[in-house]
Amino acid sequence: MAKYKRKYVMGDKITTLADCARWLDKGNHIYERGRFVHNGWAMSWQLQHLRNIVNHGMLNYAHSTELKDAPHLGLNYDLEK
Repeated sequence: MAKYKRKYVMGDKITTLADCARWLDKGNHIYERGRFVHNGWAMSWQLQHLRNIVNHGMLNYAHSTELKDAPHLGLNYDLEK
């Protein structure tokens, strides 16, 4: 039986609430404490919760493993694009 291939990989830590908000606003997903969190679920969290987990270093970017979504997989995404 084939093993399930993950569609997303954990990226760098999210260091500010503003970066987190921009990332989620673009429809991207995140990892919290090493667990994948879908964008729709994360967007329903209160700002206080997001601020706390960002400040404690518990959030990471989630990057797609699909080549069409991540052509370089260097995991250095420009949040301003």
